[in-house]
Amino acid sequence: MRQTLLALAFLTAAIAPAGAAIWPEQWWEYKRTSIEKVAPDDVMVWREYGLQEAERATYDDGKVKFTATGWRVNDSTAAMAVFQWKRPLQWKKSDLSELAVQNGSSVFFTFGNYILSLEGHIPDEEKRQILFVQLPRLERGPLPLLPGYLPAEGLENGSQRFVLGPVSLERFEPRVPPSIAAFHLGAEAQIGRYTSPQGPMTLAIFSYPTPAMAKRQVQQFEKLTGVLAKRTGPMVALLIGGADADAAERLLAKVNYQASVSWDETVRPPEPNMGDVILNAFIFVGVTILFIIGVGAIIGGTKVLGRKYLGWEKEEDAMLTLHIDDHRG
Repeated sequence: MRQTLLALAFLTAAIAPAGAAIWPEQWWEYKRTSIEKVAPDDVMVWREYGLQEAERATYDDGKVKFTATGWRVNDSTAAMAVFQWKRPLQWKKSDLSELAVQNGSSVFFTFGNYILSLEGHIPDEEKRQILFVQLPRLERGPLPLLPGYLPAEGLENGSQRFVLGPVSLERFEPRVPPSIAAFHLGAEAQIGRYTSPQGPMTLAIFSYPTPAMAKRQVQQFEKLTGVLAKRTGPMVALLIGGADADAAERLLAKVNYQASVSWDETVRPPEPNMGDVILNAFIFVGVTILFIIGVGAIIGGTKVLGRKYLGWEKEEDAMLTLHIDDHRG
């Protein structure tokens, strides 16, 4: 039953009008009663994160009524960046998805390149799956590993910010010039604030495509005043504003790159070569013929040797006679 409903939802999404933004008119038994565009609050940051659509709808099935808000951005990484930026700080972590926080009957979470907020009611998993297959332009790439390099001890709740370019860097950590971060090289950064006995400090981890790029950039970061810089693999870790030098060094020492390799592509067997197929067929036929000849030679030779040396009598050729004439008349 569930597979049938998912298939019907997928078909509905496939034939939906091209102008449909995010929220379908009918979601399971919920009827959409209102729809409106949502204006971004920080246009430049949203633009850097690749905001494509932002929409709020209300749903009602006669029993429950709730509000659904959705934002679609470029990819899963940008959705994670928005989640870090916009998630309600006092809400508790939820198991609804990998990135989700919940407060009673309201939830804020990501699904692929979507950031979704449900207020007043949370449809069950089966109904959410019906929605997910209807989301237009859905992209479900892997999340970056960079946030996992922030040490957990001392990290202020809700202080994480993922940086994708110069705009978000100036918005979340203006003490680092975008020219030194060198986003044109493909850099990304994870930022977090930490507490220490002598005041707060900020840890920013920049990731580059290659260790050689990181090695060049760490020399530029070291020129900044009040900054401790460390390179580890293709990453550069910066400790900014650390009045407690010992605490800064200890925190920086916890950032160590670990290479990981992921393989999500199914390995297919090589396509058969027709020349090899024909050659193998001839070889099989030849081996079969030789086997038959060999078996016949062994049987015939055994009979000849048996009659010559063992006195075997020659067998008369047997013939089956039906005696049809004997039964006539």
